[in-house]
Amino acid sequence: MAAFSGGVRVPGRAGWQDGGMPGRIERIKACLNGSRRRAEHPAVPIIPTELAREAAGAVAAGAEAVHLHPRSGSGAESLAGGAVAAAVAAVRQACPGTPVGVSTALWIAGGDAAARELDRSGVAAPRLLHGEQAACWPLVRHAGRLGLPTRIGLEDTTTGPEGQPVSGNAELTRLALAIWTAARR
Repeated sequence: MAAFSGGVRVPGRAGWQDGGMPGRIERIKACLNGSRRRAEHPAVPIIPTELAREAAGAVAAGAEAVHLHPRSGSGAESLAGGAVAAAVAAVRQACPGTPVGVSTALWIAGGDAAARELDRSGVAAPRLLHGEQAACWPLVRHAGRLGLPTRIGLEDTTTGPEGQPVSGNAELTRLALAIWTAARR
């Protein structure tokens, strides 16, 4: 299944719409956790220190930006100020200068009312092609062929391109970057 996500800087738009930091994704954005639980993969980061560790690994593997879903103390996805601040601060400390985006998923923010508030506030996000589960890998290859940025991470899949288990976001980033780069040639 293909989907779209905010966070790509496009001509005519100033800065990031997904995290407030200037920057440009040329190839890969690491999406660290999404709504996944640790039961789905043992490396799914939940607390800020885990998000920071996974972000640092993904950036070291070649990710140009990271995207995350902050969690409350109970582990539920949260856009509460304290949860967002703690998660973003930890990741920014671990990955200085790397753009950090936070989910604005409607199921976290309260549905259509949240989308209407974003619209009223003038928040518009360009879109980034990506897939879920096995559909990730053909879309990473397709993005590489076209020279378009894409994303990968435990939010999107818990397995590699051949269905093999992966250790976490850094491995997914390395695999995606290799596929993207090979398709670009």
